[in-house]
Amino acid sequence: MLAQEGRGLIIGLNKWDLVENRQTLISDTAHQLSLSLSQIRNVPIIPFSAETGAGLHRIERAVEDVYAKWNTRVPTAKLNEWLRGATAENPPPAPGGRRLKLRYITQTTARPPSFAVFCNKPKAMPKSYNRYLMNSLRDVFDLDGVPLRLFMRGGDNPYDSKT
Repeated sequence: MLAQEGRGLIIGLNKWDLVENRQTLISDTAHQLSLSLSQIRNVPIIPFSAETGAGLHRIERAVEDVYAKWNTRVPTAKLNEWLRGATAENPPPAPGGRRLKLRYITQTTARPPSFAVFCNKPKAMPKSYNRYLMNSLRDVFDLDGVPLRLFMRGGDNPYDSKT
């Protein structure tokens, strides 16, 4: 539901002063999150103790960081430069023998960051390539911890009959 609503996420681990094997708990939690919430990568995990106050200052910094990523606006020129590099590194598939052409990308909204890629056959785009583009967007523009939305859109074909 969190990803569907488009909200940022921070995981807080309370009672940190009582935990004995701390590193194992953090790595296990990160692993469980990667399996159960794969659509939001690298969610910040903040250990703290409400009783002693240890780690509380890191929660505020993490909230500010995720909020800034959630509100991110990326200029269209940078997005298109990224798209050229991403498609050069890993070209789009060719379903039916004709390669998909990704023409350009623009950010439609923030909160959460949403992008529209204009291409020749949006319905033929495999989900795996869509995931590749989303993961690359996260890496290049530092959008970890927030859900992304990536829409494939097609243009009007000028040679299509208008009947």
